[in-house]
Amino acid sequence: VFGILWPIFVAFAIVMFIVAAFLFFTAQGDPAKVAQARQFVIWGVVGIVVAVIAFSIPFVIQNLIYSGT
Repeated sequence: VFGILWPIFVAFAIVMFIVAAFLFFTAQGDPAKVAQARQFVIWGVVGIVVAVIAFSIPFVIQNLIYSGT
């Protein structure tokens, strides 16, 4: 499952940052468009953090279980 989901997640994160960059370039100083681009960046970073935590939890639990025996 991890082998399938991880590349999909990475592709999604890359697309989010490309969209954010495109929005920054096309904002032309418009505060509303710049704010929208910042929101894309913020949610992209939040998504990366959540995904890294979600993918690492099973490994942390597995190490805790097997290190206790």
